[in-house]
Amino acid sequence: MSSDFQFKASSTNSYLKTLSMLLMTVFSAVTVAQVQPTLTPAKERYTDRRVAADLKEFSQLQERLRVLNATGNHPINEYSMAKAQCWLDVSRHEYARNDRSAFPQEALTQSAGIVQFLEQGGASASPQNPALQTPFLNGAAKLREDLWQKIDGIKQSKFAYCAERQVACAEVELVHAGNEFNQQQWRHAKPYVAIAEQQLLSAAESIKQCETQAVAVAPKETNDVTKRDVAPTPPSAPQVVANNTRENWTLSGDTLFRFNRSDVPGMLPQGVKALDELIANLRANYKEIERIQITGHTDHFGSIAYNEVLSKKRAETVALYFSKNGLNVPMSAQGMGPKQPVKLCPNVTNQLAQVKCLQPNRRVDVTVIGTRLSLN
Repeated sequence: MSSDFQFKASSTNSYLKTLSMLLMTVFSAVTVAQVQPTLTPAKERYTDRRVAADLKEFSQLQERLRVLNATGNHPINEYSMAKAQCWLDVSRHEYARNDRSAFPQEALTQSAGIVQFLEQGGASASPQNPALQTPFLNGAAKLREDLWQKIDGIKQSKFAYCAERQVACAEVELVHAGNEFNQQQWRHAKPYVAIAEQQLLSAAESIKQCETQAVAVAPKETNDVTKRDVAPTPPSAPQVVANNTRENWTLSGDTLFRFNRSDVPGMLPQGVKALDELIANLRANYKEIERIQITGHTDHFGSIAYNEVLSKKRAETVALYFSKNGLNVPMSAQGMGPKQPVKLCPNVTNQLAQVKCLQPNRRVDVTVIGTRLSLN
């Protein structure tokens, strides 16, 4: 009887172990499928159902990027996040243009690899971070060596953090251009080279702005006698310091500005109030602010060029308001236009209803990096 029980127990354990292994295999397969989105091969991409499935792959990866950003640990202007987003953008762009080559899939795979690395807790500075590599996908030609040299120079700057997004996207667009050059020569490559050039001009402006602000807020030198004679002021209450924190705030563009306005006179009273409340929050809760990154966004109505300018001017106005109200810290201001939507409304056909539905996309994101205080 005891032997029979042991046999049954052993058989049950063996069965459970096998079942567990099978379940792990299934879950692993699901995870891999999620991590590595696969587009329909070009020769089979001829039905609405298959195209819809591919569009779903893009949307799911975009959602994973949104979730990463929502944690507060990965600002959208961070190099790795920007690289993942830009690979996703060029993949979706070439897919929409019916590129039948391997480029859309390879670009999507690059984006997904970076997202997976960040989801698993990988550090942005880790040598294993796939964002730090820029492979020439689909055998892309290496165009404009001078621009690649500019990228290397920017990365060596002490203020490189002010231009992480522009650099990441310039790298991706140069690979994009090289792929187009191989397929259809210079005529089709030059628009993407122009985008890379503009990104690097914007990067240079952001770095210059950070340099200027750093000089403006640099502490004045004091002599040694003064340093010795002045006793440190004790804090009013015991405090805990949290180093290197990142916090994100999203401000509604419709709350901040009047329609199509981006200047200080075009700000709405409720927008001014929201900025004042944010400034008060930062003053009360931060021992030191290392830098602030401000990014403007729009919906997709109007041209991309117009929206990029509008979104950047709005970000610059917010930065100006912060500076004029006592936040004298290094700040960078960028405009993404409609490139990073947080909401899609594919089933809304009425334009007025779409404008309302897409309201969350019209926004200004504020990322604060610094040393946060909390009372014991």
